[in-house]
Formats: sequence, C-alpha cells, structure tokens
Amino acid sequence: MIVATTIIGVQFGGWMNDKLGRKRSILVPDVAFFLCALVMVVAPVPLVIIMVRVLVGLGVGMASMTAPLYIYEASPTKIRGALVSINGS
Repeated sequence: MIVATTIIGVQFGGWMNDKLGRKRSILVPDVAFFLCALVMVVAPVPLVIIMVRVLVGLGVGMASMTAPLYIYEASPTKIRGALVSINGS
C-alpha cells in the first residue's frame, strides 16, 4: 500500500511545493508520519493499519519530492550536487 500511494504523494508534493514553499511542504508529511504512527499503534484491527499505510505512502511521496529540493536550495553551490546525491542513496 505504501509503494502504490507514494506515486500519488509525489505528484501532490510537487503541487504543494509550489503553493506552500519547501519548509511548510516538509512539515506536512512529518505531521502525517507522526499521526499515522500513533494511529497504527492503537489500531484495533489490521484493516485500520492497512488504511493508515495509504496515508503513510502519501507522506513518503511528498517527502521524497520535497527533501531533495530543499537540500538543493539550502546548500552551498560547491557541494550542492553531492548533498542531493547523498540524500538519494
């Protein structure tokens, strides 16, 4: 479920980067990860865990779109490519 919804999260993350900016776009998936983790801890049935994993997948997609852009913009020019490459590995 996470991998399937990550594709949608990446597309939504690109739109969110344009509308909210990089810093706020990083906070949205962070809050989603935290809340989803709490829900999965107290989930009464496995179906709830599966449904929350969909939201986690959206968060993974948004974060994987936003983090490299933020690193690129915040890093010095000389080491910019290396820092973005390290994030991808």
